[in-house]
Amino acid sequence: MTRIAARRSDAELLNEIDRGADMPVGAPIDGAALRQLGRAVEARDAADAAIRDAVARARTEGHSWATIGAVLGVSRQAALKRFG
Repeated sequence: MTRIAARRSDAELLNEIDRGADMPVGAPIDGAALRQLGRAVEARDAADAAIRDAVARARTEGHSWATIGAVLGVSRQAALKRFG
C-alpha cells in the first residue's frame, strides 16, 4: 500500500469516526487524537525530506560524511548508510 493510499484511508477513517459510523456502543470516540497523530506523521515526513535535501546539498558542497554525521549526531558510517 502506498503512503498516499494509506492517507486516503486514514481520512476516510477520521470521517467515519466524526460521523460516529460503526462505532461500538459506549463512550463516544473523539477523532482529535487521530488527527493530531496524522499531523505529527506529516510533520515527520516533511522533516525527513528536509534532512535528505540538506544532506544532498551538504554533499554537493563537498562536506564529508564524517562532518554530516556529526551534525546529525550519528557516525560517519551511519550517515553514509542512511543517505549515501
